[in-house]
Amino acid sequence: MNHKYRVVVAFVHFQLIWWTCVWGAAWGFGGAATVFALAVMVHHFYLSENRWAEVQILVASAGLGLAIDSLLSVLGAYQFAESLHSAPLPPAWLLAIWGAFGLTYRYLLGWLKGRYLIAAALGAALGPFTYVMGAQSGAMWVSVAPGHLALMALAWLWVLPALDGLHRWVVPPVVEPGVHTG
Repeated sequence: MNHKYRVVVAFVHFQLIWWTCVWGAAWGFGGAATVFALAVMVHHFYLSENRWAEVQILVASAGLGLAIDSLLSVLGAYQFAESLHSAPLPPAWLLAIWGAFGLTYRYLLGWLKGRYLIAAALGAALGPFTYVMGAQSGAMWVSVAPGHLALMALAWLWVLPALDGLHRWVVPPVVEPGVHTG
C-alpha cells in the first residue's frame, strides 16, 4: 500500500477511535465506543503487512496505557467516571485509545524515529493536553494542579520514546529498492 495513503488511513483511524471513545464515554456509551474502536482496529489489521507485529504493538501499547493511567489515577491526576467507586483501572475505551495510538504511531509520528529527545519533549508537552481535552468532553475528571500536570508530563516524557523503541524492536525495517541501509 502506498505510504502516503497509509498515513492518511492511520490518521483517520486514530481520529475516529479517539473522538468516538472520548465522546462515547462522555455520553455513557463507553462500551459501544470500545466495540467501534475494535472494529476500526480490525480494519487496520486487514490493511497491515505484518499482523503479528501489529498485535504485539497493540498489546504492548495497551499495557503501557494500563500502567501509566492506573498509576496516575492512584496519584490523583485524573479519575474516570466508570471508576468512581471501583479500582483505579482505566476503562476499556481508554485502553482502546492507547492501542490505537500504538498502532498508528509509526505512520503518524514515524518522523520521530531515533529522535528520542524530541519525542520526549513532545510527549511531555502534549501528553497532558490530551487528558485535559478528554476532561473538557466530560469523559473524565483531570486535576490541573501544577503537581498533577507535572506528573502527567513526566509520564509522557517516556511514552513517545518507548513507543519508538517498541516499533524499532518489533517491526522489521523496510528496505526500499535503491536505498542503502548500511
